[in-house]
Amino acid sequence: SAVHIEEGKVLRCIYQNVAHSLSVSGADPGLLNLVENWKTAQCGVALCSETNVNWRRHQYTYGVRRVLQEANTVHMSTACSNMGDTEEFQNKRFLPGGAAIFTFNHWACTVVESGQDELECGWLCYTTLQGRNQQRFTMACFYRSNKPSPGGGPTTAQAQATSVLEREKIMQRDPTRVVNPREEIVRYL
Repeated sequence: SAVHIEEGKVLRCIYQNVAHSLSVSGADPGLLNLVENWKTAQCGVALCSETNVNWRRHQYTYGVRRVLQEANTVHMSTACSNMGDTEEFQNKRFLPGGAAIFTFNHWACTVVESGQDELECGWLCYTTLQGRNQQRFTMACFYRSNKPSPGGGPTTAQAQATSVLEREKIMQRDPTRVVNPREEIVRYL
């Protein structure tokens, strides 16, 4: 078990690949269990990769926020690919990939900035906190998609990023560039 910490003196950050654990309905109590474990561990910041949530739709973001705020005040910085705005996904909660940072009210600070990758591939999100003496602390959470697999289909995180990058390539009129999301995220950083 985690060592008890004095709130305000130590910021405990927990990273976790949450896969399908942010479920707020059905028989899977994933998010409720996560929140209880984070609370027990005195988690100040939860960095979550592979959230698989369409954060672009308010109702799904609100569903997660509602559960988190029952336990503690929270700031959410989230990222998912812009495929969440397409007709195919605009009414679906599940969107492969993504990342989220949940900042809880354990530390005397202010969230001064947050956002996601500019290409909107759902690769990363970030949050900047400001504390005493104007000191700032920025944290980022990344989701690097898997290598493509046969039969993976057009909705995998890899396929979503490839689609976004292909559109970007066309807009930049660079048709010869080979697009590989696993390599592009490293270049992006």
